[in-house]
Amino acid sequence: MKIDVCVKQVPASNETRLDPVTHTIIRDSAGSILNPFDAYAVEEALLLRERCGGTVKAFSMGIPAAAEMLRRVLALGVDDALLLTDRAFAGSDTLATSRVLATAIRADGLPDLILCGRMATDGDTAQVGPMLAECLGIPHVSDVAAVEEITGEAAVVRRLTDYGYVRIRVRLPALLTVLKEINNPRLPSLTGILQAEKKTVLSADHISLGIDPARTGLAGSATRVVSSFRPVLEKKSEILSGTPEQQAKLFLERLNAAGGTNARRDAEAVFPEMSRHADQTSSDSIWVFCEPSPDGIHPVAFELLGQASRLADGLHCSVTALLPDGCEIFAPKLAAAGADTVLLIENADTAQPDELQYTSDLAGLIRKYDPAVLLIGATAFGRSLAPRIAARLGTGLTADCTALSADPDTGLLNQTRPAFGGNLMATIVCPDRRPQMATVRPKVFSAPVPDPDRPWQLVRERSAACPRALEWLERLVSAEDMDIGKADVLVAVGQGVGGAENIALAEKLARKLHGALASSRPLVDNGIMPYPRQVGQTGKTVTPRLYLALGISGAIQHMAGVAAQKLVAVNTDPDAPICGYADEVIPCDCGAFLRAVLDLLA
Repeated sequence: MKIDVCVKQVPASNETRLDPVTHTIIRDSAGSILNPFDAYAVEEALLLRERCGGTVKAFSMGIPAAAEMLRRVLALGVDDALLLTDRAFAGSDTLATSRVLATAIRADGLPDLILCGRMATDGDTAQVGPMLAECLGIPHVSDVAAVEEITGEAAVVRRLTDYGYVRIRVRLPALLTVLKEINNPRLPSLTGILQAEKKTVLSADHISLGIDPARTGLAGSATRVVSSFRPVLEKKSEILSGTPEQQAKLFLERLNAAGGTNARRDAEAVFPEMSRHADQTSSDSIWVFCEPSPDGIHPVAFELLGQASRLADGLHCSVTALLPDGCEIFAPKLAAAGADTVLLIENADTAQPDELQYTSDLAGLIRKYDPAVLLIGATAFGRSLAPRIAARLGTGLTADCTALSADPDTGLLNQTRPAFGGNLMATIVCPDRRPQMATVRPKVFSAPVPDPDRPWQLVRERSAACPRALEWLERLVSAEDMDIGKADVLVAVGQGVGGAENIALAEKLARKLHGALASSRPLVDNGIMPYPRQVGQTGKTVTPRLYLALGISGAIQHMAGVAAQKLVAVNTDPDAPICGYADEVIPCDCGAFLRAVLDLLA
């Protein structure tokens, strides 16, 4: 078996230096490490080699200094390594990067399996894996938690979705992006280090690969970063002083005064009357992909339709909802939420969604109707599907947007998202390609108040047959798979919570408040909390009535996923960033606070 691993060099710290013109990272030889997510891909490749035999080769694209990172990968036991390095590659977005990687892999001989980390910590887009698979013309499975079985023709994997884990069979060759829970990466041995010193890290440039410079680097990138900025916090937090018992009592009194633990805030935005109406889908239309869910249509579709309506009012264009077959019953609801046209994709398989089939369906319709914008929810499936569509169409994609605005003069969509490890916000445009594509996390925007009297039309389009690459074998149920995004109250724990005993107390408090237990990323990375509980840029976006943060520092990448009506932080560090976000700060030891609150609720 031949296994390729695609790895990346990332900054060793969150401090980044940006080019003032291109707003891209200035990479140098100092302070760079193997992307942490890719370490799990490397380990899984080595484990599969032990199980199935064969060879493992690592590919990376970066500056010459990245050769040392690849040498460390060789020390772990990887057989060969190739560095794609060239000034012509500088400034590549995810699409240009995927093209270069695909060219190198194809020249080396298509392997049976390609493994990638879920995302890069300095980008957090999760786009290169699916885009690379599309460039190579092979199927892919994102968010793989285990490779259970592998043969010469197929692999059986366990995949994390928004609704729990599923077992899937995927035909080979294929690409997998892996989660951190898949294994525990090994450390290099002394023997491995000595053997790696004797190996050569091969290199290639655009000339040796036969790549047109116009299709890589800044010239070949579909997206442009037009500005970057650090978020400014203006919230003034109230400090709840006193003993832990006094603080706990005041906390509960204010919670009850605000409506108890069962009250829900009305998150729906009231929209002005929308008079626009298009007779058919048109080239100036904004399209929204409406993802099926076990309960019907994923709520993010209605949120995106609301935002699309706002954008369309300014651009004087129409809104089209893309609806898979079998979901026609929901068409009136989509129209009431802002769709002028509901485009029903007949014969699309909603029971077993397959990125290859959906890419074929949507790309064909986009070529036919030429919309200006395509919005997709940044769900687990949406984040896997959108990059594949963008790669097939050769257009740009901005992931996990937190704000969208349109310039009525140019028609450009300004897409703002957390960037560079969450330390900055970047505004990105796609100036020359269409459609302009963006994914948006659930609950970033509010759903509109429905207007059942809005005029709309239903258009049917039959999808072309596409050979299935994935076979869903089983849906697995786990107690850890609760959708924390639906919880009205979240009790979230971070590194400062104080250990397993206090986490158990936090979970007990969450039950008492009829809420759910959530987590910051470090506890998930350390294997203490399961990934489905993670809040933040690389986890869930949540909008509870109450977010009780216990020992959470409040890094921007965590706060990017929090949009609570009320945020209460329990933290003994007055300089913790979360104190700038919180409505109320309780300067108390987490364990003491939890015990005091639970005593009062007993």
